Amino acid sequence: MQEIRKILASSSDAPNMNPPMDSHTHNPKDDKPKVVVQTNLTPVRCGTCNALLAKGSLGSLLAIVCGRCKTYNLVEIQKAFTETQKRV
Repeated sequence: MQEIRKILASSSDAPNMNPPMDSHTHNPKDDKPKVVVQTNLTPVRCGTCNALLAKGSLGSLLAIVCGRCKTYNLVEIQKAFTETQKRV
């Protein structure tokens, strides 16, 4: 029992790692969540009803059940070729 008291006493003696906030250095804008916008996301649609299921990046492997028609979709996102790229 005395050992537990010693451990608790030593933990309260530890220095405070978070210094007190100063009104001059604290910015209330920092408390708001930051919005992250991802670009180059490819839409993934259901093969049966064409409902939008998700958006993902190239190389992603997705297994999604469509909420509309309940079809199981297994999709790998690959780069789509344009007509000029297909001819070459």
